[in-house]
Amino acid sequence: MAADGATAGGGDPVVLAAGPGERPRESADARWLLYARPDTGGIWRMPRLDWAGGAPVAATRLEVDLRGGDVDRWVPGEAGIYYVRRPEDGVPQLALFDPDSGRTQDVLPLASGFEGWGFQLAPDQQRIIYSEPTSQESDLRIAVLREPGA
Repeated sequence: MAADGATAGGGDPVVLAAGPGERPRESADARWLLYARPDTGGIWRMPRLDWAGGAPVAATRLEVDLRGGDVDRWVPGEAGIYYVRRPEDGVPQLALFDPDSGRTQDVLPLASGFEGWGFQLAPDQQRIIYSEPTSQESDLRIAVLREPGA
């Protein structure tokens, strides 16, 4: 959508779903529009349609246990949806959700304080690329006030 609220083609914007939605993505097979919801967590999907031609179909929530604070920590791929799963006990996991079977499997344990974001899947579907803060620094600074004209 353009900054002024118009669509790229010049038509009126179309509301696809009620409530907040973030990080919209197309499924790997191009059949679904996927998005995360920070208010409820999870990943939602609706059929990919020509939405300008009519009302969109209601979205359904997938059984992905993505927390609301992790809405930027998932990416669809051919095998399913990769995301950060945070179990009550233990370290966060890179998990894979298969929408066809409804099953989730852990793929890789992550660092206990994992904060990576911006997940992208490499074209070969063998690597996930993300940003991660590696250090936090701060400086103590002093502002010296001067007399006007000095």
